[in-house]
Formats: sequence, C-alpha cells, structure tokens
Amino acid sequence: MSALKPCGTVAAHRRHRRNGEEPCAACKKAWADEHRAYLARADEKVIAHKKAYDKAYSRALSRLAALHRDEMDRLVADEMGGAS
Repeated sequence: MSALKPCGTVAAHRRHRRNGEEPCAACKKAWADEHRAYLARADEKVIAHKKAYDKAYSRALSRLAALHRDEMDRLVADEMGGAS
C-alpha cells in the first residue's frame, strides 16, 4: 500500500470527503486549483454535458428518494450515525 498523500493535495481532499470530514483549507485550495485547471483545459461541450448530467442526476435522486422515502430516511440516519 502506498503512503497517504499529505494535506494540500487533491488526493487528501478526496480522503477527507471519503472519511466524512470537512476538507482542511489546504485541501480545499488544492481542489479549487485543480477544478480551475480542469475548466481551463476542458472543452465547452464537455462542461455543458457535465452540468446537464449533474442536474439530471440531482433530479433523478430526488425522484428516487420520493419513491422510497422510508429507505432514504434510513440511509440518511445511517450516514448521520443514527442521530435524528
């Protein structure tokens, strides 16, 4: 297994998020810098497609949650550590 990347890297930002933590300032900056670099080199069609996909995904998730309210509530409670 490789060593963990230090804070201030995109990998560390992902690790914070995966662990349910708020990323530190250095990791947020690394993530923002990478996102800006991605946007600078991304084709406008790709960006438009990604934005449309994200909106459609969000709408689909809301519809799915409405169809399966009890299961969604249970999953959210699990993610919150059982807190109400």
